[in-house]
Amino acid sequence: LDARGKIISVPTPYIGEDGMAVDGTESMYGVFNISEGQVTLKNMTIYGGYSSYLAGGITINRSVVSMENVTVSRCYSGVQINNGSSVVMKHCNIVRNVREYGGGVLLGDYSKLMMDGCSLSENRSLSGSGGGGAMEIQYGCYLYANNTVIANNSSTELGGAINLCSGTALLQNCTVSGNYNITEYPGGGIANNSGVLYAVNTIFMDNYHWTGDPAEEPIRSDIGIYWGNDNYLYNCIYGGIEGSSSDYTTTNCINETEKIFAAYRTDGVFYRTNDNTPDYKHSVLTPASVNGKNLYAP
Repeated sequence: LDARGKIISVPTPYIGEDGMAVDGTESMYGVFNISEGQVTLKNMTIYGGYSSYLAGGITINRSVVSMENVTVSRCYSGVQINNGSSVVMKHCNIVRNVREYGGGVLLGDYSKLMMDGCSLSENRSLSGSGGGGAMEIQYGCYLYANNTVIANNSSTELGGAINLCSGTALLQNCTVSGNYNITEYPGGGIANNSGVLYAVNTIFMDNYHWTGDPAEEPIRSDIGIYWGNDNYLYNCIYGGIEGSSSDYTTTNCINETEKIFAAYRTDGVFYRTNDNTPDYKHSVLTPASVNGKNLYAP
């Protein structure tokens, strides 16, 4: 299916144009439900609604799917990949989606996702017991990402960007930046919870973990190790890893992000209120600060 640049949308997407949840008036169904098929989606923008069990954007079950130049946005759950599916995304954007866990992409049930030249940004998890603002990778699943940007996502539990929940992730030539989680748990960027992480030629920068307590400063947390020691970084740049040094291995890496750009930059992450709402307006339209400290503003 080549939409030739068209928008495919439910009548009322879950997230409005102003970045706020539409609060009860959203369309109660998703856009695509692909089951036991081989499908190609090209050159389209998808705005989705709300579904309790399926994705507001794209649900993929027992299928082989190729996506090229596809944007999935404003959904309750952007993309769900389940039941041994294999998906390839090329030049795709997963932006501004929300869910209890895995707001942008939920990868489950022994599925595989390959991403090349993609971006995941401004996605969010909503539950205090569910992480992975941009993505959750569950048991037996694999993510292979090349030349992909994962930026400005947030979580209310593990993994502002990715919750590696017993799955495996390989990041090559990627940038993971400006993500955060507001919780007692580590992993503003990537949280490893019994998973396996390989990162090659990848930049981890300005990812933070914050408890939500105004008396406490955000903690630089590009990678947070909740459980397990299978974390391997090769030729990477990172600012901070939360976990014992025995739980990760670095080879030819630089633990310094302050001077990698010639121009001055402002430290930190963009701010949102300490609640479980899907609203984005404050983090998009207002300057960022916590405790008077200027934080990252995209």
